[in-house]
Amino acid sequence: MSVATDRINQVMVAATPETRAAMASSLASFNSKLDALIEVDRTTGGTKFEEAPVRAIADELARATSYALGIDFADEVVASLRSGFAIIGPDDMIPWRTLADPVAVSYLSPARLEALGVTIGQPRDVQDEIRSRFPAVPDVVDPAVVENLSKALRTQRIITAATENEARLTALLPKPPPPPESLQKEKEGNGEEKGGGTGGPKGGGLGGIAIEIAKAIPEFAINCFPTIGIHHPTKTTGPGLEFNRDCTLRLVNILRGGGAPTLAIAGTAAIAAAAQGALAALAAAVAAVGGWAVFVVAVCLIVFSGWLEGVVGAGGAVIHFPWWTGGGPVPYGLP
Repeated sequence: MSVATDRINQVMVAATPETRAAMASSLASFNSKLDALIEVDRTTGGTKFEEAPVRAIADELARATSYALGIDFADEVVASLRSGFAIIGPDDMIPWRTLADPVAVSYLSPARLEALGVTIGQPRDVQDEIRSRFPAVPDVVDPAVVENLSKALRTQRIITAATENEARLTALLPKPPPPPESLQKEKEGNGEEKGGGTGGPKGGGLGGIAIEIAKAIPEFAINCFPTIGIHHPTKTTGPGLEFNRDCTLRLVNILRGGGAPTLAIAGTAAIAAAAQGALAALAAAVAAVGGWAVFVVAVCLIVFSGWLEGVVGAGGAVIHFPWWTGGGPVPYGLP
């Protein structure tokens, strides 16, 4: 399954706030509906479902997202469900068919790849390890797929290591697109400087409040790291993190203001220091999404599209990595 998050982001960039909210609501609704329609054998990874209702909700979501998911989205979902899942933890599983897509594989964290049995060794050795852990693995996991899995693990480790060098991490981040015209007019109406939301040492942020990145990141670490919740995967949603409203908006402002590399470095250091303490559960959750550096790189996409602040609710937002997008990040608001 090709990654859908990038295509949804392209739609979100030009969408009105109302359209963003409606699309995000459709995405969240799809999660709950699909969870209710499928049964997964936690021992074998096999699935039971009725194809017609699954196709119906997939087509409904494709229409609601202006077909950013692709016109064959329903076919992709059904095929992924038929392939079954690799059960890699008490609350985590990955469709076997997803592993055949190199782009989707690139979103898998080192922790999840290693749980599959992936190493950076020889493809045949990796394939044997996967089969020893999952006797029911389908033929889709062939030597070419295994080689892509090993490459993905190597790449993710490089990105994580890049937190030691801010310039290298900056080069890995996507370039922010210009803000939507509607958002720019809103900022100008609030008295903000033209173009002040995505670059320079200060970011326009929400409500016209400019932030000093050097000050904002330590404040985020102090005030938000202890409050971040863990989103436990379901049959449809992937691993993720939950932020309260204040911390969600802080995160948006930091990334829009150019603070992604520094935030990744600060987050990695804080999590490493807390791995043996009260934040041990958070450390494990962050590892599941690829480490703080990988998480920040992925979240930049939904921040620059305006998607994240378009869905944040009174209780904040969840950012998770569902399998049906190919593993790309999806946010939804908390009431």
